[in-house]
Amino acid sequence: MSVESRTAPTALKLEKQTRRRWNIAGLSESSAWAYLLLAPAMLLLIAITFYPILDGISLSFFTMQLNKPWKGHPFVGLANYVALVQDPVFQLALENTVLWTAGTVISQFALGLLTAVLLNRPLRGMRVFSILVLLPWVMPIVVGAQMWAWMFDFQLGVINSLLLNLHLITQSVPWLANPNTALPAAMIASLWKGFPFFAIVLLAGLQSIPPELYEAAAVDGASLLQRFQFVTLPLLWPFIVITTTLRVIWTFNSADLIYVMTGGGPGNATQILPVYAFTTAYGSYDFGYASAIACVMLLILIVFTVFYVRISRITEAN
Repeated sequence: MSVESRTAPTALKLEKQTRRRWNIAGLSESSAWAYLLLAPAMLLLIAITFYPILDGISLSFFTMQLNKPWKGHPFVGLANYVALVQDPVFQLALENTVLWTAGTVISQFALGLLTAVLLNRPLRGMRVFSILVLLPWVMPIVVGAQMWAWMFDFQLGVINSLLLNLHLITQSVPWLANPNTALPAAMIASLWKGFPFFAIVLLAGLQSIPPELYEAAAVDGASLLQRFQFVTLPLLWPFIVITTTLRVIWTFNSADLIYVMTGGGPGNATQILPVYAFTTAYGSYDFGYASAIACVMLLILIVFTVFYVRISRITEAN
């Protein structure tokens, strides 16, 4: 056998290996390789996130009452959504949810911003105080809600006792049993629970602002209010957008605090959409109707988020 005939297969093998390496290198530089690496995470995300959402949306077009299994699970189309439009409890819950979310988030933001400004001062003991501010946030919400329910108690509550001693009221007030005071009382508890989130995030935003900007503004003769308006707020705006968006979503979907404190009562005075969906599903066992409520909540949150983010970008650009 000649030397050329023996070296030909070896050269062919080397050429194939070189082509294979170039193919792998070309694949690693293409977008297909990136999608291939992301495929396991994307499949996991679809399995634990998107599938439950799609399943809940499809469930809203069926009748599914676990306490009435003889009815089966027939397809009813938009019947659940038509029933929502005609449901006075749903309409009241929607109004209460808007009021609950707006009042809670605005008050939490105002108190959180004030707390962040105070904590941003270079004073002794502020680091310890910043840790104490976190205590309401880290406390389990069920424990905090039960604590506030005891504080608002008609007979044994410390709030009535304090107001009576200060002569601000003449007799004990049934805060959680009165339709006119139940929702504001729950808002106070939510304010205490949620303002540390704004305080800590906005404090991080304040500390990221270079001090030289304040010094330059002071040299130019800007007052304290003008420095806050033209230096602090524009640079703090991205933090404000993120915190308010997240807090609106959390508050709008939150059912635990009101459910523990009032259960949606008295007389649906504190009935909000997440509580109504929860009690419909696990109280009346009507999962089809509860899924329709949840789908309406999802649609409202999507519309709000898109609208708010666009408005925030326009404001930031201006």
